[in-house]
Amino acid sequence: MSSIYTTLFQGPAEDNYGSITISMRTLFDTMLGNYGKVELPSRDELHTYLTMIHILISNIFLLNYLIAILSSAYEFMQEFGEFDYKSNRYTYVEKYKRAHLDKNGFAELVIYPAPLCITNCVIMPFTFNPDSFSQKAEVYSKLMFWFENLILIVLFMVYLVLLIPVIFFKMLYNFARSMSIPQFVPFALGWVIVGFLVLPLFVIWDVVKLFIIFCNYSDEEDWEKKKQMEDDRQDKIMVYNEVIDVMKAIQFISMKKLTGQSSPSNLHDMNMDSPNRDHEL
Repeated sequence: MSSIYTTLFQGPAEDNYGSITISMRTLFDTMLGNYGKVELPSRDELHTYLTMIHILISNIFLLNYLIAILSSAYEFMQEFGEFDYKSNRYTYVEKYKRAHLDKNGFAELVIYPAPLCITNCVIMPFTFNPDSFSQKAEVYSKLMFWFENLILIVLFMVYLVLLIPVIFFKMLYNFARSMSIPQFVPFALGWVIVGFLVLPLFVIWDVVKLFIIFCNYSDEEDWEKKKQMEDDRQDKIMVYNEVIDVMKAIQFISMKKLTGQSSPSNLHDMNMDSPNRDHEL
C-alpha cells in the first residue's frame, strides 16, 4: 500500500506521500485513526476510496491480531489455569486445616470472617486455660450459629409476611379465572373471611419448621452411626467368610473319612481360595 500511495500521490501531496518511508508513516497513523484531510483536487475520490480500503484491511488485521492474542491467552490459561486453581485451593486448605484439626477448640478464633471476628474478644480470656477451653468454644460456636441464623430467620419471616397479600389476591384471581360468577361469589367471600386468618398460620408453621431444621445438630452423630454400621457390616463379612471356610473344611474331612482317601491337593486349593471369600459376598 505504501508504494501505491507514493506512486499515485507523490506529486500533489508530497508532505504525506513524498517517499515510501513517509507513506508508511502516514498509513500507519491512518490505521490507528490518526489521519486528517489531504487536499488532492484531481485525485480526491481515488484517495478517499484507497483510504477506505486501507482502513478496512487494517481493521481486519488488528482484529485477527486481537483474536490471536486472546487465543494464546486462552490456551495458556487452559493449560495452567486448573493447576493454579488447585494450587491456590491447596494453599487455602492448608492455611485453615491445622486450626480445624485442633481438638481444644481454638479453631473458633480463626474461622469467623470480619466483622464477626470482633466477637472473639468474648472467649479470648479463656484461652489461658486450654484444658477447659473446648467447652467454652462449643458454647461460643452455638451462640454464633444462632446469632447468624436468627437474622436469616427474621428475614425469612419478613419475606413470608410480604407474600401474604400477593398470595391472597392471587387466589382471588385464580377463582375468578376458573369459575363462573355464581360459583365465584361464595368462594371469594369464604376466602376473604378465612384467607387472612390461614395465611399467617402457614407463615408461623414455615418459620417453626426452619427453626427445627437449625436445631438439628445430629449430623456428626449420624456420621458416627453410619461408620459404626459399616464397621459392623465388615465384621459380619469376616465372620461369614470364616464360617464358610470351616464348613468347607468339615465337608472335606467328612468326604475323606467316607472315601478313606487323602487329598492334600484339594485341601491346599481350598486354603488358597479362602482369602478371596470377600469377593463372593
